[in-house]
Amino acid sequence: MHCHHIVEQTAAENDGFSRTEIDARNNLVRIPAMKHREISGWYQTGNKDFSGLTPREYLRGKDWNERYKVGIQALVKFGVLKP
Repeated sequence: MHCHHIVEQTAAENDGFSRTEIDARNNLVRIPAMKHREISGWYQTGNKDFSGLTPREYLRGKDWNERYKVGIQALVKFGVLKP
């Protein structure tokens, strides 16, 4: 099991979000290691849902709510959460 940040920590920190927000309990979940790797790969792969951008590129400069929404969508997409 890995500790996963729903809102990606490095990207959020680079965009000025505080470590308090990033490491808050409601932004952390324990997920299987393989799912964590799959989600990390998805964040760096071009995606038609984001006009060909990677999710990371799409989220650059976006607010916390949009980042959280995409993070939850990723957890659903990879079967960690039910829709």
